[in-house]
Amino acid sequence: MTPYYDDDVRWKSIALLLFFPIGAALAQENSVAKGWSLHFYGGPSTKVPLVEIIRFSVPTMEPYSILSVGATRALGTSDAGLRWEVETSLTKHLERANLFSLSAAIGARWLRPPWHQVFPGSFYFANGLSLANGEPGVEVEAIGRTNRLLYHIILEYEFRANESSRWSFFFRDHHRSGAYGLFNGITGGSDFLCLGIRRSF
Repeated sequence: MTPYYDDDVRWKSIALLLFFPIGAALAQENSVAKGWSLHFYGGPSTKVPLVEIIRFSVPTMEPYSILSVGATRALGTSDAGLRWEVETSLTKHLERANLFSLSAAIGARWLRPPWHQVFPGSFYFANGLSLANGEPGVEVEAIGRTNRLLYHIILEYEFRANESSRWSFFFRDHHRSGAYGLFNGITGGSDFLCLGIRRSF
């Protein structure tokens, strides 16, 4: 049985998901450490659900891939060591020539996880929206039907040679889904496991 979602509840939930981090960033901002960065990443899709990826299940790769380019703006850093960031990316879905998606997200980067003195890096979580100009094949194949506009999640671990380096490499899960039915009743989505490079300015 397909769950029913009242439109008012649905869009209030979406607004909470998207705009709560903005309010938190404004409330907790402590530093003026701001700046721009450019990123490029790409990788194959997997049908392993996001929750299983978080649990470190071994994913099986699917014959769909993306390449993405974008920019990030740091908003500031909180007392808790979180840097608030907004980003936008243009993604090329390689399955066919005319399939693209545009995404925008806001999130927080954990700058100093417990192991960062031994292994410099940061963990990043962001959420936002992803708008495709068609239906990605991996989503149609995995969930039967999809929507051009979907919820977007980014999970990323970034590696740096040292804290002063302007170059970094990262591993990222690029996720699109219906957020448990919030978007047109869609209850699944897609994940792309990507490697990327970033240049900070």
